[in-house]
Amino acid sequence: MRRTFEEHDCREVKTLCGFWDFAKDEKNHGVEEKWFKVFPEAHELMPVPACWDSQAKHFDYDGVGWYRKRVHLSRRCHALFSFEGVSGIADVYLDGTKIAGHNGSYTAFEAMKCNVSQGTHELIVKVDNHRHPGKVMPDYADWFLYGGIFRPVEMALLEKVRIKSMRVEYRTKNGKTQLEPVIAMQNLTASPIDDLMSFWLDDKKVTEHRVQLKAHEEKAETCLIGEFALSLWSPDEPITHFLRVEYAGDDLRDRFGVRTIETRGGSILVNGSETKILGVNRHHDYGDSGFSVPPELTLRDFEIIREMGCNAVRCHYPMDKYALDICDELGLLVWSEIPFYGRWEHVVAQKRYLKLADQFLEEMINGDFNHPSIFAWSVLNECATDTKAGVPVVERLTKKARSLDRSRSVTYASNKGVNDKGFQYLDIVGIN
Repeated sequence: MRRTFEEHDCREVKTLCGFWDFAKDEKNHGVEEKWFKVFPEAHELMPVPACWDSQAKHFDYDGVGWYRKRVHLSRRCHALFSFEGVSGIADVYLDGTKIAGHNGSYTAFEAMKCNVSQGTHELIVKVDNHRHPGKVMPDYADWFLYGGIFRPVEMALLEKVRIKSMRVEYRTKNGKTQLEPVIAMQNLTASPIDDLMSFWLDDKKVTEHRVQLKAHEEKAETCLIGEFALSLWSPDEPITHFLRVEYAGDDLRDRFGVRTIETRGGSILVNGSETKILGVNRHHDYGDSGFSVPPELTLRDFEIIREMGCNAVRCHYPMDKYALDICDELGLLVWSEIPFYGRWEHVVAQKRYLKLADQFLEEMINGDFNHPSIFAWSVLNECATDTKAGVPVVERLTKKARSLDRSRSVTYASNKGVNDKGFQYLDIVGIN
């Protein structure tokens, strides 16, 4: 994915950004006509990442679009395709077989096919950005809902093991930080694996220990890798650190910062010090490019926000990894929110919509946990929280957020003022 640093030293990764073949499916006949097996001859070129709405002839198109990219594998391996953002419902096919589906424009997802042969293969993605009521989030918004593969795509060639994620948990005491990363991994073979797992902190090898995986086993392992004297991250001194894990031929590097977030006595505390939040709302949306914001413009926005004297930023939906990396580096506190927006009483508690909210919370919190800039998880925005139906929704979503992460505050934005009935469940009250 697009980051301000390299995520891998060992894993072979290829970007799939560039021009893809594209075909509009205005009558939604593509599945019936098996476009995932035989792509239509009448197609055009479409840049990825980009929103199709940024092309003049498609600027007002809401519906289904199909993308095709031919990819070449230099050897037989397991092919992992990573999508950082597709708006909105995506179905992924490789050589005519569906390998993944995802509903949610602003969070990343992956598609994997094991034992793919050497040679050229056809990757096809069906994208549907139609506002299906109650089936997509948001299905209503006061910002434009673009369509397309609007964030980067990459392909990784894996052999024995896939390191799925690294969640950098830590505890601080007496100026020392105990690092306890949780490594999620998967054995991609039919044989057990017994190998050393090694860790590098700020490019210095600090420990290794033996890890065993059964055939085809997936598991998450908490690794105690030692105590270290690490400087703290704060808006005034945004000091970060790198942790890299390597195991059985695969690796992953991520960045983290050591800090605490608390609410106490009507104050927000960062590292125990009262911090006044001075921030703005920013849409991840720019001029002709829509959601697919060029990285240099992302950096410019945040530099302007900092120059204004602000120390915080909010977006109505999860930002991309690059934007969060910039916030980590500039010391901008981030209010990170799922796009559960403007739901009225008669729809706010629909079970399938709440299921989508649960999914978004999981993907946002698990995917962005390591970013020290994020100080609050927001579970909704301007919904019917002044009604009887809204209260159990707040209780459900705040409980869900805390089950995924107890180190940050939980909040939401309300336009109900003193009539809001959900504030009892929050750490921070947000009033529009």
